[in-house]
Amino acid sequence: MKIFNISILIFIIFVTGCGIKSDPIAKNSLELPYPTDINYHIDSDGIKIYNNNQDYTLFVERADEDTGFITLDKFHRLALINPKQVFLDETVISGKVYKYRFRYYYNKLHTYSPALVKTIKYYQPIKLDNIQILQEKGKICINTKLNEATSYIDILINGEKQNSTTGIKQCFEPPLTSLITITVIPYDSNKHPGIAYKKDITNQSIKNLPPQNIIVRRKDNNIVISWDDDKTVSEYVIYLKDNNKLKTIANTTVALFRYKTNKAECIDFSISAIRKNKESKKINISACP
Repeated sequence: MKIFNISILIFIIFVTGCGIKSDPIAKNSLELPYPTDINYHIDSDGIKIYNNNQDYTLFVERADEDTGFITLDKFHRLALINPKQVFLDETVISGKVYKYRFRYYYNKLHTYSPALVKTIKYYQPIKLDNIQILQEKGKICINTKLNEATSYIDILINGEKQNSTTGIKQCFEPPLTSLITITVIPYDSNKHPGIAYKKDITNQSIKNLPPQNIIVRRKDNNIVISWDDDKTVSEYVIYLKDNNKLKTIANTTVALFRYKTNKAECIDFSISAIRKNKESKKINISACP
């Protein structure tokens, strides 16, 4: 009797287990998330669509806005974008409006997520060529001649926005860096940004600037000193102050220096920059426990 009961129990476990494993997976049982990791960018070649999701393929369809009332049958397949990939829609025309429908797609089960529809107007990005950058009386002057398509421009110096202007000559105080990056971004009448103009110039108002934004870190006997790297510097000179005298302990081409000491008190350093075989003034710093 006991053997019979055990056999029945084993049979039930076997059947139940097999049943769980053999249950078919329905296609509609996999619910894909609503598409959110989608970005697009307009450039001179067309509309770039980014699938930032790392798990699902992006199914892209498009319909033209000028086809009138848009129904589902007006959308046509445009692309399948793999995870973390980019697709360029080159078939767009400047000034036209398009509707894009995005859905995540799971190939193994041919399952789609709910749809996200975006309306995108394609425009040909404007570009400025007539830009003059001058250094006059210690200031940076930017002169732009705007074309008919340009409404206004933004001016950035070292990434910081300075002004918006309609093309009048603008002069600014230069930052305290030897290398200056000028960026000019044009905008059309619809406030669409165009192709940015970027140029690096050497700050002529600064003859030989010492290292900037020096940071000193000390943990026990280990000292790390870092500063802003400068492309105009050929090398940096590290001095150690000992008995009120400076002695050179390192020459480096990178904006980082490590030092190890057995002393428990503060260690004094000086750092300078070399440009065209000329040394800047020295910056004094201390590394204390």
